Amino acid sequence: MQRAIATRIESAWKSLVDFFYPSCCAGCGKEMLPCERLLCSDCIGRLSFTGGERDGRNPVFLNLAGRFPVEHAAAVFHFRKQGVMQRLLHGLKYDGRQDIGFFLGRMAGERIRTDGIFPPPDYVVPVPLHKEKLEKRGYNQSLCIASGMLRSFPGTTLGDGLLHKKEATQSQTGKNRASRWENVKESFALDREAIADPRLRGKHFLLVDDVITTGATIESCARQLLRIPGSRVSAVALASPP
Repeated sequence: MQRAIATRIESAWKSLVDFFYPSCCAGCGKEMLPCERLLCSDCIGRLSFTGGERDGRNPVFLNLAGRFPVEHAAAVFHFRKQGVMQRLLHGLKYDGRQDIGFFLGRMAGERIRTDGIFPPPDYVVPVPLHKEKLEKRGYNQSLCIASGMLRSFPGTTLGDGLLHKKEATQSQTGKNRASRWENVKESFALDREAIADPRLRGKHFLLVDDVITTGATIESCARQLLRIPGSRVSAVALASPP
């Protein structure tokens, strides 16, 4: 059911994008060729992959491994100031361009599925937004990414709703690692019925977010999912700073 919903959302946004953005590259704004979709070939070429999805000891994994029992973790793209990825994520989060999330989510999912060492997930779980921010923005960018990623994992369930953000926190921008953790450590909660739900026991959950820096948000969410008996957690972000 959730997979069907994700597909309908993607289809609806694809139609809107084709109408409002028929030939403009989301990365640089220039006119695209008829064969190009969302990004021109120049911007595709400027995307920088981390290779973390196939490296069992990449920096994102090593950052998280000492903090909770993580199966695998990685960021797919490098995030650089004034780079293509920064412009894309800005469009996704602040300009209503949900299609960017679907597009990059599909790219990330394909790399994980074909080249990665991630254990196959049973659930793809987007990091949730607080209801006030969700109402203001109108959508959760991590859900857009997770919905695109889901296309690469037949049989996997979209776990939107398993987690919710119970507290509105300050922006993490400009905070150090300790401050980021204090800001979010108790702001996420697991659905009340999840612990007792036998369908969730022993499952592998893949947490999905847009950017990972210190990993505080991922850690807070993972600790909630690990309350489910026998659960295992991996994490993937679209991007991380070098």
